[in-house]
Amino acid sequence: MSTTVRARTCLVADDHPSVLRTLTDLLRAWGWTIVASTTDGEDAAHKIRELQPSVAVLDLQLPGQSGLEVARGAART
Repeated sequence: MSTTVRARTCLVADDHPSVLRTLTDLLRAWGWTIVASTTDGEDAAHKIRELQPSVAVLDLQLPGQSGLEVARGAART
């Protein structure tokens, strides 16, 4: 049985700077490594494809693409 532990990496996307900052601070305090943060849906989709974080925390209403559109696109890759 393999005991490989995957790094706890996270991308955070929210178009409100204070929310983005709070989320990244909380996730870091809980032991997550933030690989990227962004305020735009299209940028989030690009960074998810590029960086392949283990988790993405997405605001539902982002400029460019909604969080749901970003999640749907990430699920296809």
